[in-house]
Amino acid sequence: MSELINEKKKFDETWEKEALKANRTIWLNSRQ
Repeated sequence: MSELINEKKKFDETWEKEALKANRTIWLNSRQ
């Protein structure tokens, strides 16, 4: 059971990082 939780945590962290990267890209593009 804990394995599943760890997988979800890893997924959430990766998703968060990707989302922040995407937001930054959009933000930079919108400033030009």
